[in-house]
Amino acid sequence: MYAYIKGHLSQLFPTHIVVETSNGIGYEIQTPNSYRFQKYLNQECKVFTSLIVREDAQLLYGFISEEEKEMFTLQEEILTAYGLT
Repeated sequence: MYAYIKGHLSQLFPTHIVVETSNGIGYEIQTPNSYRFQKYLNQECKVFTSLIVREDAQLLYGFISEEEKEMFTLQEEILTAYGLT
C-alpha cells in the first residue's frame, strides 16, 4: 500500500521508529533492527515500507533498502502459503 515514507526520523525505539512527514503525521514503523536507522535520527530519511494486515493488527514494517523490503515480502508470502502466519 505504501511504497515508502519520507520524512524526519524523530524517534528511535528497540522495536520501531517514528517518522514525521511534512504534513505533521508521525508514522510508527516496526523494524527488524531499529538501530540500523540510528544515523538518520533527527534527519530526513526514506523508509521503504510493507503493510501487513492481520486479524488482530495492522503493522507497517520499515526497511533501509528496497532489497531488504523485497526479501521480507517474499518471506511473508512463503509463510502465508504454508499457513504459518
